[in-house]
Amino acid sequence: MARVRFDQITSARVRHFDAYWRSKWIDGRIPGRGAIDPAEIRDILPYLIIAEIERNPFRVRYRLCGTMVQQYDEELTGRYLDELGRISDADRAEVIDAYRHAVEEGTPQFGMHEFSARGIDLPLAVQAGVWPLRNAGGVIDQCVAVEDYLNL
Repeated sequence: MARVRFDQITSARVRHFDAYWRSKWIDGRIPGRGAIDPAEIRDILPYLIIAEIERNPFRVRYRLCGTMVQQYDEELTGRYLDELGRISDADRAEVIDAYRHAVEEGTPQFGMHEFSARGIDLPLAVQAGVWPLRNAGGVIDQCVAVEDYLNL
């Protein structure tokens, strides 16, 4: 996933979730997981991923995976990013880097890539975002990601 600036993102889903996430800030603080209400973002849920962050060593464990992600990528729930088989080493390193920057900088990260989806002959163009979430102690320990498959 090549990292890009937000203004390069054309995906309505990624842009919508970014606005939603920003609306959940309180007193300049990154929102917590409890601030994300699935009922408010129903149209995005099939494309949404919630990941837990482990810090030492840095690892990303997928806690929840939307139905569109499962259909075209693979079942991620309960698995670690570094253990997935349908992703190249280079792409894996870029995705880990996006999560690391989201956690360390407390800022959303955006990217674009193409990948070979299950059951589809053409590569899928994907635009994605990763947004940090804090726990009650203010530590970023989760992220939300949205993957939008543009040429379906």
